[in-house]
Amino acid sequence: MERKTFTLIETDHAYAIFGTVREGPCIANWSSKVGEDAVAKFMAKAFGEWSKYSKLRFVRVYDPSADIIVGFGSGHHGDNYPFDGPGNVLAHAFYPYEMNAYGGDVHFDEDENWKENSTHLSEGVDFYSVAIHELGHSLGLAHSPVYSSLMFPYYKGIEQGTLDYDDILAMYQLYIQNPHITDDPDWMYTTESATTVDEFFTVTPAPRLPDLDSEPHPGLQEPVYTSTTTTPSTTEVYDIPITFVGDYETVDDHISRHHSQSPVGVTTPHMPADYVPVPDICSGSFDAIGLLRGEIFIFKGAYLWRLTAKYRIKEGYPVRIWQVFRGFPKTVTHIDAVYERLDDNAIVLFSGRVYWVFDALNFLHPEVRPLTDYGLPEDLKRIDAALVWPKNNKTYLFAGDHFWRYNDTAAEMDEGYPSSMDRWFGIPKNIDAATAVASDFEVHRNWLAITHSLPLSRWYYEKTSEWTLDYPPFFAYFEWLLSLVAKSFDPRMLDVKNLNYASEQTIVFQRFSVIVTDVIYALGVRRCLRALTTGTPNTASRSILIGGALLLGNAGLLMVDHIHFQYNGFLFGVLLLSIGALMENRPLQAALLFAALLNLKHIFMYVAPVYMVYLLRFYCLRDFTIGQAVGRLIKLGTIVLGICLLSFGPFYEHIPQVLSRLFPFTRGLTHAYWAPNFWALYNTADKALAVALGKVAKGSSTGGLVQTFEHTVLPSITPAVTFALTGVFMVPILLKLWTLKSTASHVALGRSFVRAIVLCGCTSFLFGWHVHEKAILMVLIPLTLLAIGNQNDARWTIFLGVVAHYSLFPLLFKPELTVVKISLHAVYTGLSVVLLKLLHRGQFFRTVEFLYLAGFPVLCAYENVVHDAIGLGERLPFLPLLLTSVYCAVGVLYFWVSYQLAFLRTNGGETSVTEKKKTK
Repeated sequence: MERKTFTLIETDHAYAIFGTVREGPCIANWSSKVGEDAVAKFMAKAFGEWSKYSKLRFVRVYDPSADIIVGFGSGHHGDNYPFDGPGNVLAHAFYPYEMNAYGGDVHFDEDENWKENSTHLSEGVDFYSVAIHELGHSLGLAHSPVYSSLMFPYYKGIEQGTLDYDDILAMYQLYIQNPHITDDPDWMYTTESATTVDEFFTVTPAPRLPDLDSEPHPGLQEPVYTSTTTTPSTTEVYDIPITFVGDYETVDDHISRHHSQSPVGVTTPHMPADYVPVPDICSGSFDAIGLLRGEIFIFKGAYLWRLTAKYRIKEGYPVRIWQVFRGFPKTVTHIDAVYERLDDNAIVLFSGRVYWVFDALNFLHPEVRPLTDYGLPEDLKRIDAALVWPKNNKTYLFAGDHFWRYNDTAAEMDEGYPSSMDRWFGIPKNIDAATAVASDFEVHRNWLAITHSLPLSRWYYEKTSEWTLDYPPFFAYFEWLLSLVAKSFDPRMLDVKNLNYASEQTIVFQRFSVIVTDVIYALGVRRCLRALTTGTPNTASRSILIGGALLLGNAGLLMVDHIHFQYNGFLFGVLLLSIGALMENRPLQAALLFAALLNLKHIFMYVAPVYMVYLLRFYCLRDFTIGQAVGRLIKLGTIVLGICLLSFGPFYEHIPQVLSRLFPFTRGLTHAYWAPNFWALYNTADKALAVALGKVAKGSSTGGLVQTFEHTVLPSITPAVTFALTGVFMVPILLKLWTLKSTASHVALGRSFVRAIVLCGCTSFLFGWHVHEKAILMVLIPLTLLAIGNQNDARWTIFLGVVAHYSLFPLLFKPELTVVKISLHAVYTGLSVVLLKLLHRGQFFRTVEFLYLAGFPVLCAYENVVHDAIGLGERLPFLPLLLTSVYCAVGVLYFWVSYQLAFLRTNGGETSVTEKKKTK
């Protein structure tokens, strides 16, 4: 067996480590951030893993001339490949026998936030995960396109610490199958100074390592680099996913990839001869856009932009195309189209009449290929766009007013093509770019895959897809249960790496699962309506039928769950079951169900204060002695704590990671589409003031991206401000609920309790942080419960229903759904008026309310017809969304103020306010 040695040496500055490849490793110094013992332990563990599948035996020596030198350094550290500070390049390694004395060496960036057993980049970079990857390069392995491989070019953290089959095969080919490697090598390095030789762990004093030479080596060109005076924070520099691209230094363009930018505040010593100006991504159009390995890449000119999981431009971008796609010709000034092949995940780049094929790092086929390989016409000068359609896994190529469908698996063009672009309803001809992006179908498919194929301990760490698991554990268990059924439909949907997988069987299962779980919603509706209805049997039956029709046929749930895709009906079913239990005077059962709901979806924290006040006032402190109150409080606490232990208990070692997923406060004040709340009005006012005062906006909030931005004129809002406002505006509602007479019936108290839920839900919707438009259903569904028993509640149910359902229209953005959503809204509104008129005589709306509601058809006509007809479709593409947000926000705010006044002025809303104004 070939013997390898490595050495530990102490330096007089920051500790570091060095090692060897051909005879043995030498640990020259170690990082103060992880410590000498930890570095030695993890390096030994990494060497041990690689030695299992080769004829190599690594022995630690204490000599700086060992085969593998493993060390830490900052900036210029002697090898002419300076590190770049925190982030980007974490470490680099040299192939065996290359770069003269550096062959096999591994260097780590001392400026990184190195940690032991770090489970998330926000905590620090896991040293062992990087070390075992870099040793692969040190032993001669390049990057692998196989995701499960240690040599995959993306940092995956502590989740993988052993060799994959792909790594084992590579080691077999290099060191066992290789005839030049024998059990008895004809050379063995020895040195007199290495008086102590042991395997892996023995540490004895060793000579100091000489200071590292900061001068460039002869024959190596000094790189162009930039310098800046600012140091980014940990969360800024470690923007997942981090790649290992450029971590082995046989690639000359490593430095230019990380030192080619000149942002504000950065000085550049000189401009490269081949410098190409960075185009303005915000003006004009893109050349191409592609969803590649779960990330969105945007191409324009000779540059590309890379977006993070939250659709923000990644740190350090834009960069030249060849800086990401190694070997790509620097003379090519633009990309026409790009897509990722489904079968082998190869990336295809088109430019003019030719294309190139890449794996994760290098060319799969080094030669440039003609478009005719795809069966395209010889006279075709270029294609405009390319994408893989998830529904049939076929590749679509677009050019002018035609498109082709190509089968990558069979490597042939499908019959009947080209075809006219008219088949793509609503899509213009001569498009610039196209890509298929994930919907909530993909979100939940990915969660099915995570919970089915990964151990529980990895559920909240998995990040192959940008749609990471960010619901509480009970919902994760719910997805796991669904996955047990899903595998009978199509087991491929349960593969974590099958991003955007959308077979017909997958879609059928997901649609079917929503329908089946809506049974919980139906049971909740039935329970609440039975508890709420009073009067003669005939009157009660009619009320239940009308209430059931309005709740089960709710247009918002149909849009969000059955056309868009989510499980809101199931979740609202649990909420209604809890409310029904409270009305039936079963407070402990209500508390149990609501605690379970919070562990299914934490957004229901919006109404948790109502439960806390009601249960404390009307369960613990109603007709009590002190001993009884304490006993009841203990019962409640035991139930809630027990549910939380069942939910979070299996993740007790990962609680910080779970919470970081559940509460990502970096997402910004508003969602991509502004929910119709107070902040939509605030943002609009800020933009209007900026225009009036001639100020330049600091950031776009209508660009369709989820992002944080600063207001230009008005004060910028932080999460703390939204929490404070929400809490302050909830106080009057909760105080009113507390002061209600405890002698009232359970049904009367229950109705007041539901009104408090409506108002607190609306308060959170209006003033909360990063509110989704779908959250308005948390207000509308409980309100609809009350419509059958009170005319004032019925009036507001119709009013808010018109506003809320229209505000959900942007979710159904596809042109072919325009008629569907308008028709659904109109039919449901009409039925609501007709059915509630059967229960409540008289007029519903005041004149101002009637005029406001009459504005919705006008707004709809402008957004769908007039806006494009007057030529604003390209100049102000997001104006319709802004108008929808603002107009609906006015209605929601009006409802909140009016309904709250009625609640506060009366016995919890039980007595309707007299309508003194003229009604319509």
